[in-house]
Amino acid sequence: MQFKIDTKIMQQFPDVTIGVLVGKNVNNNGESDITTTLLLEIINNLKMTYKVEDITSIPKINEWRNAYKLFGCKPSKYHSSIESLLRRVLKNKPMPTISPLVDCYNYISLKYFVPAGGGDLDKIHGDIALTVATGNEQFMLLGTNDLQNIAASEVIYTDQNKVLCRAWNYRESEQSKITDDTQNVYLVLEGLSHTSYDEMQQALHELQNLVSKYCGGTFTQFILDQNNVGRNIS
Repeated sequence: MQFKIDTKIMQQFPDVTIGVLVGKNVNNNGESDITTTLLLEIINNLKMTYKVEDITSIPKINEWRNAYKLFGCKPSKYHSSIESLLRRVLKNKPMPTISPLVDCYNYISLKYFVPAGGGDLDKIHGDIALTVATGNEQFMLLGTNDLQNIAASEVIYTDQNKVLCRAWNYRESEQSKITDDTQNVYLVLEGLSHTSYDEMQQALHELQNLVSKYCGGTFTQFILDQNNVGRNIS
């Protein structure tokens, strides 16, 4: 199994940097009071620093809005995952504590202003690819059994059978979601031009430390960019 970036993505977004953490034999069963506390701390800090009207002027948020425009998704309708998360925080909406794994990557997402997500490796068939939709794909939205049609040119994550995430990091799939029973996982952090390689490396290391501390397991991590567009993960 490989994790790879399609050359079409690199041509359109040459500054993209994808940090990948692969965890094996993790324990995601139950709620961690410690990860919840970490989230509350970062949320309180953000509320003291930003207001809702500041969101679109944050460089790391704004460049994702521009990226969405380039692949045909209106940023007023489709928010990157980090923008959605930050809007939830600044609008005082409750932050769901889904599981320790999700808490960990949401914390890193808010700390570094990078989109974050992931999936259950045992639900993946073939390679994972960040690629461009042909227009023939369908997607099962998280929390539903309904299939959505994907427009040609939309940036998506896929395996050989299905779309894992649509509109780059807008929504994840019901078919590959992380659950309490997940034991083998891939987690993804994403950056564009305002996220340096060194910063991505730092965020990825911190994510691994958190997941290791609260979920256990063994890990492999790597960064994909224009110099390294693919990596074996099993």
